[in-house]
Amino acid sequence: MLNKNEVIEILKNEIKANENYSAAAIQKANEGNIGAAKNLLEIANTAYKCANQRLSQLKEISKGRLTNEELDLVCQTEALYYNVKRAYKTIKNNQK
Repeated sequence: MLNKNEVIEILKNEIKANENYSAAAIQKANEGNIGAAKNLLEIANTAYKCANQRLSQLKEISKGRLTNEELDLVCQTEALYYNVKRAYKTIKNNQK
């Protein structure tokens, strides 16, 4: 089983991955490369799901007593849904 610091590190990486791949999906969609945008969106969505799993682990390990840094990670993880949704809408709007 992972320790708290490992879970936090993985969670941070999943957050970064979602942010990067969502932004790349939006960029590709705006460029008209819908196939690439969909592939990037799939990766962003996977990172979102993984981040939620790690967040659940963090809450379990912490027994609900999260530090300010960890609470910030909760907020960042919750925002990932909107990254995916924004990328999806951009792809949908740029399809011909």
